[in-house]
Amino acid sequence: GEGFYGGVFWAAVAEIDGKKQIVGVNGGFQTSETAFRSRGLYVIPQFAGKGLGTALLKTTIDWAKKEGFETVWSFPNL
Repeated sequence: GEGFYGGVFWAAVAEIDGKKQIVGVNGGFQTSETAFRSRGLYVIPQFAGKGLGTALLKTTIDWAKKEGFETVWSFPNL
């Protein structure tokens, strides 16, 4: 709807072979007056299991709460 956010995006960055590279991402967008959807959570396999996905999701949830959203939801898949 009109006035909804176009979306936000976060990235986890790590140094690999001397270069900073994005190793994980999450984004989201407003789906109603009170709801925000987390979408696109991904961490590259070599960084899986290190807490990056959790940190990215927590960042999304914390941001949405700060912006006044009552609900944060996701439709996860493999």
